[in-house]
Order: sequence, then structure tokens, then C-alpha cells
Amino acid sequence: MIKGINQKGKGKQKRLQKLLNSICLQFENFRTESSSADLLLNKIYTLDSCQNIPSESSKNQPIHEKMVRNAIVQAKDQKVAEIIKNLEACITDLTWREDKFEFYPQGSNLGARYCESNLHTQIIGPKGSLIQTKDLMVGLFALGSWTLYRDHHHEAPELYLNLSEKSAWRFNFGEWQNHCAGSLIWNPGMQTHATICYEKPFLAIFAWLESINSVCEVVASDDHLLIEEQLYTLSMA
Repeated sequence: MIKGINQKGKGKQKRLQKLLNSICLQFENFRTESSSADLLLNKIYTLDSCQNIPSESSKNQPIHEKMVRNAIVQAKDQKVAEIIKNLEACITDLTWREDKFEFYPQGSNLGARYCESNLHTQIIGPKGSLIQTKDLMVGLFALGSWTLYRDHHHEAPELYLNLSEKSAWRFNFGEWQNHCAGSLIWNPGMQTHATICYEKPFLAIFAWLESINSVCEVVASDDHLLIEEQLYTLSMA
């Protein structure tokens, strides 16, 4: 039993708790090698899921559900199989949102493909489907295939657990490196980072450990348009 997580919930709460439990168990594998994973788990385990439980009501979100189900079908790595199984069971319990300048200043140049294919949901956070808190944000982030998430930074330190089979990342405009499902990505506060997803959609657990109301800022780069053109060409091949 995971400390701090109520095991006696029913319906929606029980399904979401199982999803959170499987996420925590995956992060447990990184405790000894990642101080950020250790910090995240300690924060989660001090929360009380018996308090601040959101309403049981949920909206029908067929377009969002279709995109996320497509990402789930293609996330086949056994290292994250338990998370995927529990996510599939509670897709409609989660509130999925497009980032319509919720995290960025109005008018930020995020690229057309990002704007039309991004989704996120909070399990824990100010709008958490399971636990509502202003001190921590844990959820899921999805992108459609052939998408560049342009270089950006934010004050909030951020942890990603990849669920997709392959995505490319660069940090502070360094070399692009591929990361597989089950890998951990740590972004210290204000580190510039970018992501590319290829023929399969991108799906990941994300966590903001503090400063969760901070604003993201796109960091311009001369190669953004070139990368997006190359991805578009590949998508049409």
C-alpha cells in the first residue's frame, strides 16, 4: 500500500488512485539514482486523497479521448504496461485540455502543429481530477505525431516519465537524443528544452515540483521552421 493514498475509494476515485499508484511504483525504480524522483514521491506521499476530492461528474470528450486512445494503443513497452492499462481504464475520468495559452503568454509562437495536437490533464494539481492542491502538479501530456514542441523554459522544475516508444529531446540547444519508454527526463528550472515526436504520438507523465503557477517562455531558434518542414514532409511520405 502506498502511504498517503486512500485505497478505499469507489468508482472514479478508485480508478484514478490505481493510475496514480502505478505511476508512483514506476518512479520508485528511480529513487536511488534520481533525487528529483525521490523528491516527487515524497511530495505525493504527504498528500491526502481523502481531502479535496473533485466532483464525480465528468464531461464527454470524444475528440480528446480518440487522440489519447490512439497514443495508448501505440505505447506498447512492457516497462510502462501497468500505467497504460490503468490509464486506459480511466480516460473519461480525467479532464483533458488543450493548451490555449494556459501555460504561455498570449500570442507565443508555439508552432501550428503543436497548437493543433497538444493535450494535458492533471491528476494532482489546482485542477486535479484526483487531488486538488496548489503546491504540486502531476498529470499526463500528449502530442500528435510529427510534432516539434519548440524550445522553451519555465521556472518550475519538471520531471517527465516517457510512455511512448521513442521521442527526441535536446537541452540548451545541444544535440538531439532519442529517449525510449520508461526513461526519465529531468528539467531543472529555466533549462531550455525541446521535444520531437515522430510517426507515433507522444505520451508522458509530467510533474511540476514547485512554482506551478510560473509561465513558460518559447526560446526562438533558427531551426524551428526547418524541423517542422522536415516533419511535415515525413508525415506526407
